[in-house]
Amino acid sequence: MRLALPRRQAVISRTRMQLPLRRWLLLMSGAALAPVLVLTVVLLLARYQESAARFEADLVSRTRGLALEGESLLSQDSARLEALSVRRTLQSGDFRGFEAELRDAARGAPGWFVLLAEDQGQVINTRLPPGGALPPAGGFPQSAWQELQAGRTRISGVTLGKLSAEPIVAIDTPAVIGSKLYALSYIQPARRFVPFIRAKVREPGRIAVILDQQGRIVARSANAERTIGGSATPDLTRAVRVRSEGVIRSRTLEGLPSILAFSRAPSGWTFVVAAPQSELTTAAWQGVAVAAAQLLLLLATALGATAFFSRRIARDLQNLEAAAAALGEGQQVRERSTGLAETQRVHDALTSASARLLRHDAEQKQALERQSTLVNELNHRVKNTLATVQALARQARKEAAGEASLDGFEHRLMALARAHDLLTANSWQSTDLRDLARSVLAPHRGISFSGPSFALSSYAAVSLVLVLHELATNAAKYGALASGGRVVLEWAVDHARPSLDATWTESGLTKPEPTGAEGFGSRLIRASIERELQGSLERTWGERGVTYRFRLPLTERLTGHAGVPEVSTRASGAGPIPNGR
Repeated sequence: MRLALPRRQAVISRTRMQLPLRRWLLLMSGAALAPVLVLTVVLLLARYQESAARFEADLVSRTRGLALEGESLLSQDSARLEALSVRRTLQSGDFRGFEAELRDAARGAPGWFVLLAEDQGQVINTRLPPGGALPPAGGFPQSAWQELQAGRTRISGVTLGKLSAEPIVAIDTPAVIGSKLYALSYIQPARRFVPFIRAKVREPGRIAVILDQQGRIVARSANAERTIGGSATPDLTRAVRVRSEGVIRSRTLEGLPSILAFSRAPSGWTFVVAAPQSELTTAAWQGVAVAAAQLLLLLATALGATAFFSRRIARDLQNLEAAAAALGEGQQVRERSTGLAETQRVHDALTSASARLLRHDAEQKQALERQSTLVNELNHRVKNTLATVQALARQARKEAAGEASLDGFEHRLMALARAHDLLTANSWQSTDLRDLARSVLAPHRGISFSGPSFALSSYAAVSLVLVLHELATNAAKYGALASGGRVVLEWAVDHARPSLDATWTESGLTKPEPTGAEGFGSRLIRASIERELQGSLERTWGERGVTYRFRLPLTERLTGHAGVPEVSTRASGAGPIPNGR
């Protein structure tokens, strides 16, 4: 069969840009890798930040270790000083003998000892020769005496020594002789700590600093002679006052951008390690550079693989193009093996397309015939439905006018609409009785149903939906549901008769059996069962309930086909309405 296409549709405009498949695949690969590139950049930045955080954490750890070692050095001097403060010669008031002991202890040490009283100044000073004139009183702060009175050993800040004329630091411990308080001090030049911190920080460009309680420099590994006794940079001084440990980005006294980590020791001194900013940048970007190189290698590999596979795809597509041209000419497409599963499926489809095109005309003719039959059937069913609506409207007009009559008419129309929805879902062939009961009874609380699956004809479905609607409405207004009772709907197939037997049972009624003529709803139920479905209806009143029994013969009008239908033996679906209402 030849496909006749209009020439204007068959000719493709050549004015738009056309690219070969290989280039499109390369562009597609680039577009697919673009989000990966963006994510990689984000990950590289995150890796940089992680490296910076790790660098800062290592620097803080290094500073904390320096503080511990410095505090240990001060603790050794404090322990020796405290041991001297309880010597027997001092406690007995033998200052001459105690001075001799202090001079022996100071021999070979970098500092000297001083014993002073608050009311008379220095009593002993081992820096001066024995018997020499002692400096006048003063220079020992009152806050220091308060700490000594509390029994605590203190570490002073850096000050300018009167005798040595250079920055000094002191360790002071209390010594009580009788009831009088003395201060025993070990004084040493601040430069004594310079070799200590230089030995702990050997990396090029790094600087170690010790600050006293006021932020003055006690020792510094670089330019110690010019900086000891001076103040630290303002931002470092502010940071040390606020926190006992941390990291800041600042500049050194020489003006170099640096990362400064600091840690305060129990003595009140703060130990600082400054690393050049370039050291952090170099360490962080080295990891980023390695990751970027790996990314570029992966990108090049991906593009190379794309170029390789695009050649194979292009070859398979050319074969598909030839097969499509043969199909357009009405020729049989020859079978061919391709390298891709997708193109193989397309080629197999083109191979069998010729046979399908021949069957197309016959199938189209059959479809038109089915459509005509469906239209006639729909016309017949619409007429039946309109007749039912006309009867409902006529009865609504006969009843008393008002909102109640209008509501009843609308509710019956809504019940018909639900039946039509179920039938439409099954192409108006049939609907299951369980689905019908579930749809109609769902708005009412307190109704449960059980029974086997049973296929109803479209004619029977419309009739039964009105019956169930009227029964549920009556139960809600006047029956068991209005009295707080329960309603149970059960059905089964009696193959001996054969018939479909159903029972509607209302229990818990508080109202007596009604008297007088039947209303429209009761007449509608009876007419639908007896006239429309050729069945029988029996209503029985009990002490606190009412029961309706239906018997519907298994005719073609009920089932839609002749003979007794097969009933499903699966679970009946017993229980309350699924939505619980």
